[in-house]
Amino acid sequence: MALHDPFDGFTINIYQDDDGDYLAHFVEMPNISAFGYSTEIAIAELATAWIGVKESYLQRGETIPKVPEWKSNIDKVNVRMDRQLHHS
Repeated sequence: MALHDPFDGFTINIYQDDDGDYLAHFVEMPNISAFGYSTEIAIAELATAWIGVKESYLQRGETIPKVPEWKSNIDKVNVRMDRQLHHS
């Protein structure tokens, strides 16, 4: 069974700002972003934002952006990290 990717293959960048909040955005479309006081919340907010962006494209009759062709040919590697490393 394949896992559902809520971000449709886009790469996510997450960083902590000077105020201690986390900002998550798509590398390929940095204008789609969200923030939260933890990485988990920032990612959840980004998922919500992405749903809204896709709905907006559809309402305007536009095509939803897709991952660049070169990226879809790259093998994915998932690495699990200890939760303590997220807060270092």
